Amino acid sequence: MTFIADGPGSGFDWGSVRGLTLAGGDLYFARADGTLWTAGWNPGLEHGSPVGSPSLVNNDASQLWASRGMFVRN
Repeated sequence: MTFIADGPGSGFDWGSVRGLTLAGGDLYFARADGTLWTAGWNPGLEHGSPVGSPSLVNNDASQLWASRGMFVRN
């Protein structure tokens, strides 16, 4: 099964994502360089999709966020 995160020409490379999760209505994801990003989430009728431009959450070189899976802990 293939999921399309964003259309061509958006300027964001979703191919570099190395882990993601949904939390509190937002999509959080890590890129291959270890940075953590967030984007809004539209649940849609059949399947959801990111909305708006992704925003950098953390780029601290001492914390690498990239992983095979991610989760949010309260």
